[in-house]
Amino acid sequence: MSDSPLATIKLKSQPFCLDVHPSRPLLTAGLVTGQVKLYEWMRGGGTEGEEEEEDEALSKYMSKKPKATTSVRWSAQPHKEACRAAMFSTDGESLFSAGGDCSLQRRDIETNKPIWRKREAHAATINSLVRLGDVGVATGDDDGAVTCWDLRAKTAALSFHENTDYVADMLYDERGSNKHTLCVAGGDGRLSVFDLRAGRLWARSDEQDDELLSIARVKHGKKLLCGTQTGVVGIFSWGNFGDVSDRLLGHPASVDCLLPHGEDAVLTGSADGLIRLVGVHPNKVIGVVGEHENEATIEALALDAKGETLASCAHDQTIKLWDLGYLEDEDEDEDAKEAEEAEEAEGGADREEDAVAKGGSSSGGGKLKVKVKGARPAGDDSDDDSDDSDDGMSVAASKASKRSGFSRAGSEGEDGRKRKQPRQIAKKGAAIAMAGDFFADM
Repeated sequence: MSDSPLATIKLKSQPFCLDVHPSRPLLTAGLVTGQVKLYEWMRGGGTEGEEEEEDEALSKYMSKKPKATTSVRWSAQPHKEACRAAMFSTDGESLFSAGGDCSLQRRDIETNKPIWRKREAHAATINSLVRLGDVGVATGDDDGAVTCWDLRAKTAALSFHENTDYVADMLYDERGSNKHTLCVAGGDGRLSVFDLRAGRLWARSDEQDDELLSIARVKHGKKLLCGTQTGVVGIFSWGNFGDVSDRLLGHPASVDCLLPHGEDAVLTGSADGLIRLVGVHPNKVIGVVGEHENEATIEALALDAKGETLASCAHDQTIKLWDLGYLEDEDEDEDAKEAEEAEEAEGGADREEDAVAKGGSSSGGGKLKVKVKGARPAGDDSDDDSDDSDDGMSVAASKASKRSGFSRAGSEGEDGRKRKQPRQIAKKGAAIAMAGDFFADM
């Protein structure tokens, strides 16, 4: 299943994060130097759709030729320390970045100028960033603190501190009856789920003997997956966050990235350098869709809006683009095959009923057995930046925690003491009122 990448962007520094534009062939990456870069890619230039070459040597050369070209749109230095998180806004007109210098910035992608900046957004290194619809973003830091920012008022709306170690990943979801929830996976091995409408903790998992590194929601919102340091993917049933209901095996190293691919599968990025397509219920590794050299840890994965192009970055100081269009083709072929089988089975059943009605039997002389299959399981790295901060090169050291994870949230902690309530940053009462207002127009 694995194939050569569409394109490879070679960097001078290690990338920490990336994201793909919601509608255009653009991607952004944050580097260990504090730089943020915007790239553009264009399909074509490879062997896809070309006639077979008569010259074997030329054919081999063309097979290795990139099937997409990339170019740098701009480069900037918004952070004095490593850029740990970068993400486009929902409309794609701007991008957010956060890093080791504890700052949060919003930047216009056309002008490469900052729109808004909060220099001391957190007391510790910001490690995770997620959009809260059109009106906000949430940031999580190395101490386990989470802050929700109102982009309209350009200020903090809510702050939580339920995790005791670094926030590895966050997921915002507005589906189902429990809309506007924020799920936080932490290095302390706990999953925290916040109700942003009420401005409070909804549930917190019991402790597990593993760090939670990544998070994804699949099966039409019924299952929440968490990748761990040991390579196990824990599966929670939505609403039952006390402990995992199932586990997905097959990764020999940590699962640092989880990305939904449809509702029945996820793409995983692991510390062994492999990108896998993994089915969920039934749980199985379907195949490898990409690989970074020398078992380089995969730091981030992102899909384009069509689900055809996957971007990955890793410790080998590269960003790679992968063609996943063939997975869609396989799904369509499988769906067509299943529909045809179902139609044939239905026709056979009708013929059987007609034969029985006439007092006869089916052509096979016995009972017709019908079985319908169920759901199947290049780049330029110029340092010519648009600088708006000091050109620092230091890297905030990552925390190494060996705690464990997964207790339903209550009014008291394990020691019997009353758990502290989320801190209101705005005026008294304003934060909770804003939480109700926050999603009014969504």
